[in-house]
Amino acid sequence: MKYFFCIVLFILISFNVITDEPKKKGMVKIVITGFKNDEGVARIALFRDKHGFPNDTEYAYLKGECDIQDNESRLSINNIEYSTYAVSVYHDENNNGKLDKKWKLIPSEGFGTSNNARKEKEGPSYDLSTFEVNADTISVKIKLEYLFDR
Repeated sequence: MKYFFCIVLFILISFNVITDEPKKKGMVKIVITGFKNDEGVARIALFRDKHGFPNDTEYAYLKGECDIQDNESRLSINNIEYSTYAVSVYHDENNNGKLDKKWKLIPSEGFGTSNNARKEKEGPSYDLSTFEVNADTISVKIKLEYLFDR
């Protein structure tokens, strides 16, 4: 019986079911450029999977807003577990809490995702936007895209 218990314990430890090791964590530094102006805020969402990405922030792992200064926004997120993530951001110029659209389809405010991923019709995909947090500090640079000039 003792031998059986030792084998089960070894298997559980091997598959990280039982572990005393804390999960590794890092910092994600996000720099967003390309804002047309400093009005409103940058709304940012960090996703751990493709569910909801990029627009449905209800499913985001973390979300928040940042001020814009000199057509740029910077944010650091501490204590992020090592894993795969993607970021979506939009310029909420009128600070109404939503990405405004023309004809209910096409964004009229600036938007972007990590890796500056683009797809012509469907919008950016999670798979093209992912990055790994696997070090103490990871930098993510996003350049906003505006589809309409105001």
